[in-house]
Amino acid sequence: MLLQELLGKLEIEGDKSPSKKNEDTQHLVELGYLPLFHATPFFSKQVALAKQQFLEDLQTANYIEAPELELYQKIGPDEFVSYFLRKVTDIDEGVVFKSLPAPKEISLKSRIIHYRLDLFGMWIQPLTTQSPYTSRTDVQLRILAEHVKLSTLETANLLADIEKFTDHLLSLYPQQDFILSFKSPNTDDGMRKKLQRRGAFKSQLVDDLEGRTDFFKQLKKNVLRSNDKKIDTGFLSSNSRNPLKLFLLRLIQVHQWKNGFYSGLLDDDMGPVTLQSTLDSIAFYNDGLDGGKKIKEFQVLTYVTDGYFLFNALFFLRKYAIEKDDKAGDLWSNMHEEVKNAKGDKQEAFQNNLEGMRKQLDGEDDHPKQKRGLLARIYFGIGSFIKKLAGMAKKVFKWVVKKVTKFLNVLKNAFRDFFKNLKTGIKAFLDGIKFILGNKTSVTMDDGTSGWLLTKFRLDGDVTSIANSNDLELIQKHIHKNKYMVSTLGFALTVVSVIVKLVFRALNFLSWPLLLINIVKAFKSIKASYQTLYLKPV
Repeated sequence: MLLQELLGKLEIEGDKSPSKKNEDTQHLVELGYLPLFHATPFFSKQVALAKQQFLEDLQTANYIEAPELELYQKIGPDEFVSYFLRKVTDIDEGVVFKSLPAPKEISLKSRIIHYRLDLFGMWIQPLTTQSPYTSRTDVQLRILAEHVKLSTLETANLLADIEKFTDHLLSLYPQQDFILSFKSPNTDDGMRKKLQRRGAFKSQLVDDLEGRTDFFKQLKKNVLRSNDKKIDTGFLSSNSRNPLKLFLLRLIQVHQWKNGFYSGLLDDDMGPVTLQSTLDSIAFYNDGLDGGKKIKEFQVLTYVTDGYFLFNALFFLRKYAIEKDDKAGDLWSNMHEEVKNAKGDKQEAFQNNLEGMRKQLDGEDDHPKQKRGLLARIYFGIGSFIKKLAGMAKKVFKWVVKKVTKFLNVLKNAFRDFFKNLKTGIKAFLDGIKFILGNKTSVTMDDGTSGWLLTKFRLDGDVTSIANSNDLELIQKHIHKNKYMVSTLGFALTVVSVIVKLVFRALNFLSWPLLLINIVKAFKSIKASYQTLYLKPV
């Protein structure tokens, strides 16, 4: 394949990658920088102003290191904003604070705390562009701090890592507190009948409670009875109103949303959508097992009577919510091996279905929407879930090849990050190749006049600049842009040095998926190693 043909193909591939306009605007809305009705293409100026305000707040925040800011400035302004918007809204490896905001403070810190409270159902009013840290914020944070038995600052920081947060709760409370009851009157008869297997639920409960405890005997006496008329619905009703247990249901809903199993609203409602997402996650992990004991849905979730369900959240949170360090490696490295060793027809099916998934993801990237006064959001930070999927790479490859629709939302959640890295990686690669070929031009226009400056970089190291304006502000803007571009190209050339040999192996359609995965692998690897190199003292 000729180099120009390959470059053209990669440019098309990069252009087809899903846009991230919804991701950026959603985060700006979540953090209160942008009213929801401005999160549309018709208000591009307001979106730009919101991003600028976010960047200004980011610069004054003292919990993100200056070298990190400088590093990500080298990979392009759009990537820079997106990276930090994702970082501050992350609940896998989010930012932590040295102190809480001052009373009436409006800052990035106060916005992140309000965002986290909102996610976990502890914020009762809509976030606005002017939502200061007040006594109301402190009250809600104290209620949550009571649940986790920590200070308000420790609680705010623990919310930065939902898995550590969950692990802390599991170590803090007796096992019986994680056996939940809730009422879901809108669940259809089919689901109720499917889950009405109280005997299997009891057996699993004995295992998880490590014996027939007093609480188990109480449940058996009052709830887990074969005769529906003898079930104590008063016990179920009282248990379902317990504030801690209500919070645990919200926590599970957030876990489901974070991993792509739940696509409804974060609204504390254990309705049919949330119930189905719970069953889907059990099916997903069961199907991902190559060996070992599989669990039946009704062993964890059982229908009792009068719309009431019992939920073994102890088993569920331990097995499905906490990240296991199984040293399975990196998902995309493991996926590379699966694609490389697959036969041609499976590689082709993988590529075709990946293309279909990409189109669906792009279709979702419209703008954030609201339902029942709540923001209908997508979770874009996928750190811990990608780690969990690394050990399932063989199954994930199979699910993409076979186009397994029951796991489509989960797959889209995983591959969302793949396409993001692919788009940036392709851009870095193309910039590097164009720089090598001496084909790089920088143009800066004056928005208010017809003035412009143009700089062309050549292969022999010469730089040619042409201008029709001597405006000092425009010249400074152009110099800054060129410095910025050279830094980006230096980064891109590092990526090129890793994958250039792989590119020339892409001689036919069947090797194309392998090339794309290699670009993602190389780009992620170079980002990590380049940061290490950059931070070394000169």
